[in-house]
Amino acid sequence: MIKIIKTLTIYLALFLFNIIFWNAIIEEKLFISSEGYLDPNFGRKGKALKNVIFGREGFSKMQLDSLGFNNNIYPLHKKPNKKRIVIVGDSYTEAFQVQRKNNFCSLLNKKLGSDFEVINLGMSGATMSDHIYSSKFISETLNPDHVIIEINSYSDFGENNFNKKNWLYINKENDDYSIKSNYSINTSTKVKNKLYSLSGFSGFLILRLKEFLYTFNKKEVKNEIENLECFTLTKKETDEIKKMTGWSLAQLKKNYPSFTILSLGGLPIIGENKIKADKTKHLQDQKEKIIENSIKLSNVKIIEVKDSFLETSKKEKKMLTGFNNKKIGDGHLNNDGHLLVAEILFNHFNNH
Repeated sequence: MIKIIKTLTIYLALFLFNIIFWNAIIEEKLFISSEGYLDPNFGRKGKALKNVIFGREGFSKMQLDSLGFNNNIYPLHKKPNKKRIVIVGDSYTEAFQVQRKNNFCSLLNKKLGSDFEVINLGMSGATMSDHIYSSKFISETLNPDHVIIEINSYSDFGENNFNKKNWLYINKENDDYSIKSNYSINTSTKVKNKLYSLSGFSGFLILRLKEFLYTFNKKEVKNEIENLECFTLTKKETDEIKKMTGWSLAQLKKNYPSFTILSLGGLPIIGENKIKADKTKHLQDQKEKIIENSIKLSNVKIIEVKDSFLETSKKEKKMLTGFNNKKIGDGHLNNDGHLLVAEILFNHFNNH
């Protein structure tokens, strides 16, 4: 009997250690996205054919494609009888928070039918620096008929692009811009990638258990909006946004004869069971408007989704962002949010 108790105690201790190790190290620090390395031709990308289990927000389990992105395996050379749509963006496009079949790229492909091929090139944390750098490779290798560039905030065109700690950043010198690389693979990155690849079934079970427990936290959205104080951008900030946006679009046009901007900016935040608008959102809305006007002046089509999201959230009382194992009503697109974006994109292609 004592031997059995000892054995059970050891197993319990190992299980508890595994939970602590998973939550404290793997899930919180490492298990975030596919980010792997900087390819000299493509730019920042994930590891080809990597198996991914994601559970920090939402849940998904998948294998990445031959380029290291969230797609089923496909031939890089475009088939002559198919129209190819490439969607580049950040974690909203990467969409590790939902199963692959439920992200807006997959749903759009399903809606458009077998004559189309929609390729997801979303990468967590990607900014305009990444999109500009990868545009030549995408154009020459994948030969898309049309490109959708997803943005979700002003930071895609703003100061984060100038951060020299980024693997790719925009260097501003003598009032001119250029893309620079700041990449090196160190011991820390190697250890991170090794632990990431070794995480296995026990972590999978813990994620599923957490997901099950959090399903009891579902709430209904109230049809209210809180109006808080508005803040205004300075002229200097406005001019910088316009200039940065114009330069970025000019670089993209060099490799993408046909592209559209998908703006996920200004999505409604659900907090305390209400649709809320805080000072950050007011400021972001101003920036998004400046970006929108700059894009229109450059004769680039922009697809805005925030009005549709707000209307649907209020009318159907649905939370289109956020997950039960993170923060309900705030964060990345959930299944309903991805479905709505897919419908908006489908209508766009149907009308053009």
